[in-house]
Amino acid sequence: MKPFKSLLMIGLSAALTMFSAVSAADNSYPKKTITFICTHERHSDLDVNTRLLAKYLSASLETKVDVINAVGANGVRAMELFKDEIPDGYTLLSTRAQALMSNHYFGDTTLSYKDFAPIAIYGQTCGDHVVVSESSPYTTFEELIDAAKENPDEISITVAMNGQSYLAAKLFETRMGAKFAIVDAGSNDLGRLEPVLNGQVDATIVPYATVRPYLKARNALSLANLDYSRLNEAPDVPNVTEFKDARDIFLSDYFILLAPKNTPKDVIDLLSTEINDLVLSDLDYLEDVKRVNYKFPYALDTKATVKRLQTMDEQFSNFRKEF
Repeated sequence: MKPFKSLLMIGLSAALTMFSAVSAADNSYPKKTITFICTHERHSDLDVNTRLLAKYLSASLETKVDVINAVGANGVRAMELFKDEIPDGYTLLSTRAQALMSNHYFGDTTLSYKDFAPIAIYGQTCGDHVVVSESSPYTTFEELIDAAKENPDEISITVAMNGQSYLAAKLFETRMGAKFAIVDAGSNDLGRLEPVLNGQVDATIVPYATVRPYLKARNALSLANLDYSRLNEAPDVPNVTEFKDARDIFLSDYFILLAPKNTPKDVIDLLSTEINDLVLSDLDYLEDVKRVNYKFPYALDTKATVKRLQTMDEQFSNFRKEF
């Protein structure tokens, strides 16, 4: 009986070991295609950076990473759809941090960053710029603001209503005394720029990445940058913070990856680690980011991402009280 029991125990032990291995394999992540939902249109700075991250993360995780665009209302449409996704780490949301803030504080949605599980900030935008056409009579930011003071409601500016560009235009009014004719041209960056290039509108606020080709072709002129520091590629363009009464109007924006609420912590941690290692260490990724985003790579882990969102939330809340 004893030999039989020994063989039985050995067999049982082997079976349990095999079962544990199979269970571990079954629970491994990822084991199927991951999908990134991008909240803005194709060829936008967010879309370009989302697809770049997907390409490199696919190689790093050894799994396919797809990107689909769900465009509308500055990301609200995608956020509303995404919040009910299964929290398994296979459907993730790529958006701009400022869109999370503006959509919530302007009442376009009740959702805030607290309704999702932040994974990581994986990049920083190259800044939204105040832009006019090359033939504009306004060649400096001061001239544009002065014109909007002297001619209330006559100097037109296109914005994405309730987005970051709208917030900036309103702060120019409350802080600097300008009074613009604000035109809602939607969240499509190029859609806000084209009326300026065509001479239909005086000014706009769009990402540098969008307007860059037109600046290089001398069809447009950037008057000011909304980021906290001057862009290395455009060192002659001043920051809005350099002007009187606008010292704290810096609207730095970030590319952020979110998971549905209640996504397992080990999945969040794995993705955050992979993204930070990739963004901060991969030399090929560095060169690609510099090529498409005109800035060095930038990333924050989950804890630092949440802290950054909290700071932005407080800033946006204070700005919103002004109008």
